[in-house]
Amino acid sequence: MLTILIEKYQSHKLSQSKRDKEMSKQDNKFGPDSKSLPEHKSWSFLDGPRQKNLATEQLEYIVYAWLADKTKFTFSKSGDLLATVDSFTFNVTEILEWADFEQLAFSDQLLDRYEEICKDDNLYLKVFSNMEFSLTHPHLHLAEKIAINHWTKNSYYKMQDLLRKDYKDLKNPGYLLATICIACHGLSRPIAEPGKEYMAIRGENYKSADKLFLERREKSQQKQLMVNRGFTAVSRNSNNGSYDIKILIPSNKSRRIDALSEFEEEAEDLFPPNIEFAYDFLGYDADSRENWRALPVRSIDREKEYKYTHPLNDHELFLKKTMIKVNFLSHFLIQKRKENTHGKIRLFFDTIDNAKKLKCISEVIEKLEVLKESEAKGMPFVKIFERLTEVILTIHAEISNNEQLVRKAKHRAALGETHNCLIKALAIVNGIEADFRSCDPIVENLSKPVIAEAKIS
Repeated sequence: MLTILIEKYQSHKLSQSKRDKEMSKQDNKFGPDSKSLPEHKSWSFLDGPRQKNLATEQLEYIVYAWLADKTKFTFSKSGDLLATVDSFTFNVTEILEWADFEQLAFSDQLLDRYEEICKDDNLYLKVFSNMEFSLTHPHLHLAEKIAINHWTKNSYYKMQDLLRKDYKDLKNPGYLLATICIACHGLSRPIAEPGKEYMAIRGENYKSADKLFLERREKSQQKQLMVNRGFTAVSRNSNNGSYDIKILIPSNKSRRIDALSEFEEEAEDLFPPNIEFAYDFLGYDADSRENWRALPVRSIDREKEYKYTHPLNDHELFLKKTMIKVNFLSHFLIQKRKENTHGKIRLFFDTIDNAKKLKCISEVIEKLEVLKESEAKGMPFVKIFERLTEVILTIHAEISNNEQLVRKAKHRAALGETHNCLIKALAIVNGIEADFRSCDPIVENLSKPVIAEAKIS
């Protein structure tokens, strides 16, 4: 059937003059340096911001838990990929179908953890030693740059296979899933100067796209949006390779990644997975290639089709994600307390007893442990929030204690790394507190804690 279709396409000839005229019009209107963009007059859809759905929330949790070494992956009897965390099992295959990859959220702590994991991989030695790589795209965390760079390597197809439910060669799904999500987190970060919109080109071959181009033609004829389950790569270079199908796509929802790519000459832009496209067939060019125009859409209508469910309710899921963040914060403070322990020689030069400064960190760690225990015991949501408030009050008190230790020093002294750790911990916990308030209307209406200056005992 494929051969018959190809012959049918190639037999569909336009006159030379009409074809040249058509191609000239397309090159002028749709080229990468074009100032005007094509209009979709015949389409009818709602395009705009969407609410964060349960599938997206659970995808975050699965990756959070994997970064904390708490996720186990298996397969169901029907072949679906499953993830088990804390006795809850999630159908990753279904989640990937409905997740919104533009709404994923990862804290700097979680990104730091992914970066640590990658440092143990020889694949990224070149990346970490490349100073130019670390300086490009300053709005991105290094973890996001690594994840995007991973896409440009020859193993990109493994990421596509996972997103498109092809598990026959799947190895280390947690690592691939985290890489996909963190790459998307980087692609979705706002850019200070996004630049002018332009048309990019995607080239496809019948051999590799045989399943897609039939669906594309059907969706286009019926004026239905088509979801791309994997990443969508396009190029600003019109001469980038040979292909049977040429697709012109505006850049309004993609990100330029050539500076992070293994193949910078490809001038590549990247769309996250599950982007919908409105396809219009434009005809054939002089080389009998199909010419298409595709408009990326953030469809609100798709929410009507959403059908993912799970017994884990919103509050339970929120608390589980929050406790992973608390665990990472506790681990961070324990490491800093260990690193900041002074040797005997240092005692001759430091006029402040370092044990007293480290006690400030220890007090916060103890309060974090109490917070984790309250969730583990299944305490009510409001009670857990009260424990979180105690953590905030403790951090403020220990910041004050550390400042007073420095002020009372016999000689000039600095606030040191203890102060930096406490300030970072406060920022993280304040963020968690804001999430608590947005999650529950009862908590949202509770008054803010009164911060009083603490005294040194």
